[in-house]
Amino acid sequence: MNIKHENDKLIDFWNHQFESVEPMELSKEDFSVEKDLNRLLKVVGDTSKKVIDVGSGWGYGIIAAKLLGSMMEEGYALDPSQHALHAYQKTLDKSHITGLKSLCGTHEELKAFADDMFDGVICSNVLDVVPLETSMEIIDEIKRVLKPQGLCLLKFNFFLDDALIERIHMEKIDEDTYTINGVIRGLNKTTDAWISIFSDFQLIEKAEFERIPNGPKDRVLLLRKK
Repeated sequence: MNIKHENDKLIDFWNHQFESVEPMELSKEDFSVEKDLNRLLKVVGDTSKKVIDVGSGWGYGIIAAKLLGSMMEEGYALDPSQHALHAYQKTLDKSHITGLKSLCGTHEELKAFADDMFDGVICSNVLDVVPLETSMEIIDEIKRVLKPQGLCLLKFNFFLDDALIERIHMEKIDEDTYTINGVIRGLNKTTDAWISIFSDFQLIEKAEFERIPNGPKDRVLLLRKK
């Protein structure tokens, strides 16, 4: 597998997906804490002063943590999609949200940050939609920039069983790695497998998120760095 080629395809794909995202005016009331994802984002915002959202998209995670939480002073949305970050910045402006910044780029941009710089990290639906080598590089950087006792909120797509892989015509191109129309859409690992990769973290909570109504549920993990 040509990792750079696969990553370039992913950047183009997601940048195109975010072309149609419209900026919104958001408030705390737009994020129901009855949903586990928002409740755990609030935990991050309540306990972390400086947070980075790695692969932020249009900024749902970092914005929710900021609006719901009581402690966050500074936050970064990191994403390679210019369209996503344009919608993010416009949403911040419309919503009069301060203290949040954007950074356009891949996980390589994390290398500019010092060790133990953040006390909160969000990474939602990123680690399981890139090549394994890239996912491990992102994880290494997350571990490096997060302070001891810092919180890490991860979200993964639902686990793909064989029937679903066949039904949506996914093609296996590497170990646990599946594409749709030539673009990686699944690095398919069990929840326990993902947790084992974060063996130097304490698992605080496992939760679920219903992204697709009445469909299989995404997986949410809240971890604390030891």
